[in-house]
Amino acid sequence: IVHPLGSLAFERAFEGLERGLRRLPARALEPGALWVSSVPRDGALALAFDDLLDEGSLRSAVAVLAGDPPIAPFNARVLLDPSHGDVAYGRFRSTRVLIDLEVSPQEALASGADVNAGLPPASSAGSSNARLLLRAEPGLRNLSGRTLAEPLEWSFRSISSGTASETAGGGASALSGAGPRILGQQAVSVLRVVPKGGSEFVVAWQYAQPACALRAGPGDALEFSGAVVEVIPGATPPIYGPAPGLVRNVRVMLVMGSASSVVPGPAQFVAAFDPAQGDPPECFVRFQPAPLAPPNHSVSTSASVLVRFSEPIDPASVQALDTFAISRPAGAPPLARDVVGTVSFSVLPVHFVLAPSLPLAHAAGQAEVYGLRVVGGPNGIRGLSGLPLEEGLTSVFSLDPAEPAVSTSSLALGFSSVDEDGDGAPEVRGQFLYDLAKGLIRPRPVSRFSAVADSAGAPTMAAMVPSIAPIVPPLSMHGSRLMSVWRYHDLGFTLLDEVTHNLDVEGLAWAPAVSPQPDAFSGFQMALAHSAWLPDEWINTALLPGYPFSGLTKTFAEDPLESPSVVHPKTAGYVIDPSQAFAASTGTLMMPWPLNQGVPPAQHVFWTWRDTSIQALAGLKGVGADTRRLVQVTGYGFQGFYPAGQVPTIGLPLLTEFRTHPDPNALELNAFKVAFAINSSALPAFRAYSAGGVTPTGVKLIDPDNEPIAQGGISPSGGATTPIDNSVYFGQVDFVVRVSRAHTVWLDTQAAAPSFAPAVVEPTGLYLPPGTQVALAFRGADGFSSPGLLSPWRDARNVGPYGESYTPAQLTMLGKNTNLSFTPAFLNGDAGWKSALSQVDGARFVQVRITFVSNAATLEEPHLSGLGLAFGF
Repeated sequence: IVHPLGSLAFERAFEGLERGLRRLPARALEPGALWVSSVPRDGALALAFDDLLDEGSLRSAVAVLAGDPPIAPFNARVLLDPSHGDVAYGRFRSTRVLIDLEVSPQEALASGADVNAGLPPASSAGSSNARLLLRAEPGLRNLSGRTLAEPLEWSFRSISSGTASETAGGGASALSGAGPRILGQQAVSVLRVVPKGGSEFVVAWQYAQPACALRAGPGDALEFSGAVVEVIPGATPPIYGPAPGLVRNVRVMLVMGSASSVVPGPAQFVAAFDPAQGDPPECFVRFQPAPLAPPNHSVSTSASVLVRFSEPIDPASVQALDTFAISRPAGAPPLARDVVGTVSFSVLPVHFVLAPSLPLAHAAGQAEVYGLRVVGGPNGIRGLSGLPLEEGLTSVFSLDPAEPAVSTSSLALGFSSVDEDGDGAPEVRGQFLYDLAKGLIRPRPVSRFSAVADSAGAPTMAAMVPSIAPIVPPLSMHGSRLMSVWRYHDLGFTLLDEVTHNLDVEGLAWAPAVSPQPDAFSGFQMALAHSAWLPDEWINTALLPGYPFSGLTKTFAEDPLESPSVVHPKTAGYVIDPSQAFAASTGTLMMPWPLNQGVPPAQHVFWTWRDTSIQALAGLKGVGADTRRLVQVTGYGFQGFYPAGQVPTIGLPLLTEFRTHPDPNALELNAFKVAFAINSSALPAFRAYSAGGVTPTGVKLIDPDNEPIAQGGISPSGGATTPIDNSVYFGQVDFVVRVSRAHTVWLDTQAAAPSFAPAVVEPTGLYLPPGTQVALAFRGADGFSSPGLLSPWRDARNVGPYGESYTPAQLTMLGKNTNLSFTPAFLNGDAGWKSALSQVDGARFVQVRITFVSNAATLEEPHLSGLGLAFGF
């Protein structure tokens, strides 16, 4: 404590020494403890020992690791406690080790440690993201040279200490005390310094800007080059005047640096913003470059705004579209009220800079008035301690009339309302949830479920004819390549239910014809894709299939919509273990395919089915989706909602490809339970395959990597079987909800040919949970045509799961007004989505696709609190 003993400042500082201090429960340090203790991100640890410590052993004995998992060295400041110990061999020896998790520039300079702002936040409430290691050898030693009886490895998690409460999981007690404050920094000229003994002085100074002549009170500071002094109570109060901006008789005390640096000359006066005492808000923000008429007039159109805080701030809480923002002059459209920009900060996050993405809009000769807000309170800026900014501020500034004209604007969504532009219609639709209180959207929660394809499941499967004869491919010892499909309604899903769109396949299973037997295949590969074909086994009045060519073809390359994604590599092989058999929800005995079997959740491979980011269309030679067979069997469905050849991925089957390489050590003891889609024809085809076997002339081997055309297999009698047929394998798919997608309406820039800056997303990926992501895609349009006088492209309820408009025929099926249909005139005739906003330069209208990717292992989700598009014209 730098204050004199007995002074009020000393007593206040002393009272706060043990505020929030707590002892870790002993069980937290036991080997293998499940108790995960929480430590403030900006806190410190004190380790007490029962002997005097050899300070020379400290450096190599203590290590802190951080991350998810905590394996990366973390730059903590490690030192011996100078206040606990005893004198031995002529000098003081400590019994405690202090580990400081936050290192200020001043501490870094004194200790040689690097500056850091504390531990990163833990990714989830129950996980540890930090470890403390106390080594036994080489480790801490006492003065006799003996080391620790046992090494210590302790895992813990970091939290924002001002917001957590003690829980069964080991949370930290909330720290009482004040939150961070905004600091004003004013240039002054120190006119006089009078030493008063010890480290105290009486000073006088003149403010460079009399309009920002702040009153000096206890706790305020003067920063010299080489020293910092703090204002302390004096016998008489400071004297102001007689000249504007003159302050005299201010008593100060040296708190940092050298007393020889406290001399007349330039300095900076630093004080916390206090609106209660009339502090002008404009004096607590700064501009780069500095205004021609300080503090806030004649500001440059290219200026950035700077704010300084009294303690390190959680950077994730400082957002340019929310908590630290510039607002446009009055009269701006609702979605253009805020200037889109980005926020940066110093190594120790106390200095923050808001830089607009483009220069501020300006008409030559005008002095446009912009607003500025720095938000405090529970939904505002917060310190690393978790405590909110005590006092936010709002201010205004005006531009320099002499600056050249600038034509810029922006559009921003803050997600604090379903209808942000007030036109009575939402701006976003899709797979997300609003948190209006916090002003953000989240994806669907991570969840897992299974869908079964068998005769006891979905109606279309129940209408199929179970096969009596077992089927061996693809588990053929002589090699096989096989593609098979399940349609969405074979798994019990409907076409337009977005709950079942964008589902990741995490596991697959097959149904054995009889009891499963042990076997092993050294070369076995699995791949997944959307099928380019939608088999429709609708039966006409002649009891024959009406669409026999709507299924798979013999040419393997023609059957997937996109190149199949390998989800289980050949080299991993497949070992069939009958002990893994399980009963599906329908009672059917199942065996798992090797996809993700025996693999830690963090290493699982996923593939997204019914992926709404894929724009390719397929499904020829049928009626489209819904299939006519579905309507025939169930009596419901939107037959041909997507016509033949125009079926998107939500209507296309899940295609599974198996490549089994010949293996003389395999036993080929297992067969599959299947059903025939209909019994009057082998078409339409639900599978295409080649399989080796024993023919009358010898053994036929199939190399699946060199098998472009399906040849069929070998029957038990040695004859050839048909290469494509309507066999449908019984099985199960294990899904995880990991990917969610949303689309905006077509946002109107009201500019003829805008040029876009990079889109701004808040929070950035740096502040999202590990393993999660928010990705954007864009497309542009010049205008729209619609059968009515409405503007349906402004209403997200008129946008489908791909961001497209529904056709009049589709709206009729849905029982909606056909005038809600519209046709975009896409920029350059290109309806494709782009990864960069600059790729739609020139488009008056812009649509944004938002993709959320959650962490299926930790169940953590990303979120989006701000989306901004800045453009010039």
